[in-house]
Amino acid sequence: MNEISIILPSDISARKKESYHLLVFIKIKLHLRCCNNMISLELPPSCVQAMVHLETLQISSCNDLKDVKINAKDKGKQGFIPIYSMVLPKFCKLHEVHIISCSKLLYLTWLIYAPCLQSLAVSACESMEELIGGSDGVVEENSGLFSTLTTLQLENLPKLKRICNWVLPFPSLKMIYVHSCENLRKIRLISTLERTV
Repeated sequence: MNEISIILPSDISARKKESYHLLVFIKIKLHLRCCNNMISLELPPSCVQAMVHLETLQISSCNDLKDVKINAKDKGKQGFIPIYSMVLPKFCKLHEVHIISCSKLLYLTWLIYAPCLQSLAVSACESMEELIGGSDGVVEENSGLFSTLTTLQLENLPKLKRICNWVLPFPSLKMIYVHSCENLRKIRLISTLERTV
């Protein structure tokens, strides 16, 4: 078996899920769908480490979800790791993320933990004003965020104003698609696309 897809039911409690051992040695495509009572998805570092082979993540129709966080502290362990520290584990094989119809989701700052992300598609998230932001801390401008991203698709995001607060280098970007994002007036990026447009 090379690949496993996991569809979690709507009554999942991410905090109560303590056994991640199944996820360690398999290429993973994870789809969270219709988790209507889940307001926040908080993942401890041990969970991220266990999902080291996660390649594709889709979150869809989670209408109450407002935030996805990588916690700086594991339950039962002492001490804190700075929230955006490079010491925190990363989704090193996560290449593809789709966020669809999560009407209350505010931002996707957790993507800083996906250094190899190649494709990002976000659609029908009516409350989202920026992709990278929020009050959890400041992401460093030279963090390498989206440095491997080749495809960016933004659709039906009526409140989206910006990707983030600074100009991002997109050295690998080949395709960008924006549709029905009325408040997104301009995208501040540095890319090889600028040379050909």
